[in-house]
Amino acid sequence: RCIERQLALLAQTPLTRDISALTAEERVSLDSACSHDKYNRGPAAYNACRERMLAALDTSPSPVDLSSLTQTERTSMSSACSHARYNLGPAALRDCNAKQYEKLRDAPAPIDLKQFPRDIRTSIESACSNAKYTLGPADYNRCVERQVTSLQTATGRGGR
Repeated sequence: RCIERQLALLAQTPLTRDISALTAEERVSLDSACSHDKYNRGPAAYNACRERMLAALDTSPSPVDLSSLTQTERTSMSSACSHARYNLGPAALRDCNAKQYEKLRDAPAPIDLKQFPRDIRTSIESACSNAKYTLGPADYNRCVERQVTSLQTATGRGGR
């Protein structure tokens, strides 16, 4: 009976649109955001969720090109936008990425920490880990800049 009921519901539900134009990250976001419906409510509810998510993409910004970012900045942005990615869907993910990217415009350029000894580099990365993984790349870059400035002031060295 359950299978018959699910098939009847599915027959009344329109098929979702083609998602081949979405980025891999957006496809993951779509599936993740609709996973509750997929596994608990059945295929009709899953298709309806996917359709809502795809309709939201119609009014969302285009995906941001992250190719100019450093690997650290991409990692930070991915982490800062993980709630949107896994819970809210691809439109929210695009919005989060766009906001994070916009914040980078006014942020300091990334500092290459390879110039510092390992213990100093580890300390800076640790002190800025909250910014990196929850706030995003702009806040991380600001934190690293503050740490480096503080270190240079303490050691009497200028420059980067």
